[in-house]
Amino acid sequence: RHCVLGRPHPEKGEELVLLTTESLTRQDLLARLTVPNLWIPKKVIVLDQLPTLATGKLDVNACQRFLESEISPA
Repeated sequence: RHCVLGRPHPEKGEELVLLTTESLTRQDLLARLTVPNLWIPKKVIVLDQLPTLATGKLDVNACQRFLESEISPA
């Protein structure tokens, strides 16, 4: 499972961050994706599991709260 979210960045305004359960690096993403560099997350955070709702769907609000608890951007 994967979740891409935006978070504030002091110089650029916002940056994309990938939360995933797979062991991926940014270099892995660059090799797999054929999208503009702007669309590729600048940071990859690997978690044991992503939060889900009772229905089994991804809990995007909990993912956003996790990102907000991260202290430093980039």
